[in-house]
Amino acid sequence: METEYVTRTEFELQVKEIENENTRQNHRITKVENDLSVIRDLTVSVEKMAVNMNYMQKSLEKQSKDIESIKAIPAGRWDKLISGIIGALVTALIAWFIH
Repeated sequence: METEYVTRTEFELQVKEIENENTRQNHRITKVENDLSVIRDLTVSVEKMAVNMNYMQKSLEKQSKDIESIKAIPAGRWDKLISGIIGALVTALIAWFIH
C-alpha cells in the first residue's frame, strides 16, 4: 500500500480554504439568525394587529347597533305624532257628528 503525503504548502493551502469556508458559513449563519429574529418580531406584530383588529370589529359592531337604535328614536316619535294626529282627527270627527 502506497502512502501519499501532502506537502506543507498544500496542507496550509487546504487549511486556509477550510478556514475561509468556515468564515463564509459563519457569516451566512449570522445573517440567517438575524433574518429569523426579524421574522419572529414580524410574527408578533402581526399577531398583535390581529388582536387589535378583532377588538375594533367588535367595537364597530356595537357602534352599529347603537347607531341603529339612535336612528329608531325619531322614527318612533314620528309614528307617535302621526298616531296622535289621527286620533285627534277621529275624535274631532266623532265630536262633530255627535254635536
